[in-house]
Order: sequence, then C-alpha cells, then structure tokens
Amino acid sequence: MGTSVVKPAQAPHHLRKGSGHAPEDQHYYHEVVDALRGVKEILIVGPADAKLNLIKHIHHHDHDLVANIVGVETVDHPSDVRGGMNFV
Repeated sequence: MGTSVVKPAQAPHHLRKGSGHAPEDQHYYHEVVDALRGVKEILIVGPADAKLNLIKHIHHHDHDLVANIVGVETVDHPSDVRGGMNFV
C-alpha cells in the first residue's frame, strides 16, 4: 500500500487580529479534513503547533475521523520523514 501526503488546494494562511496572535484558518482545516474522507489510517506529522491545531479541529468538528488517526509525529521538515513515504 502506498503512502501519500494530502494537501488542500489553497495554501494555509492566518487571519490577523489586534492581539498579535494569528488564529488558525478553520476553512483550511476543513479542506484538509475533506481531503482525508475515506482514508482508513491517518498519520499526522508536522511542527508542534500545526499538527496539534489539526488534531483539535478534528476532535471538535470531525469526531468521526478520530478513530482513523493511527499516530502523531513531530516533524519540522518533510525531509525528516524516513521509511519511503511518498509526498504528492
């Protein structure tokens, strides 16, 4: 079975507010989750904040996908991933 990385059509972007902290773009996370529909096993990789925000989104908005998450790994750069994963 092959492995691939799912990316939404639009690049992620942050919304600016007066506090200086940019909240996550929930539309972006909805696009990622839509791309994951039908996937049986999901491994979430990425920098700490990015992967944790996606997991929070899934738990809050798309609870049916929680059972499909088989792991979470901290990876700061795609070249950090080993084991022959294909990025598409």
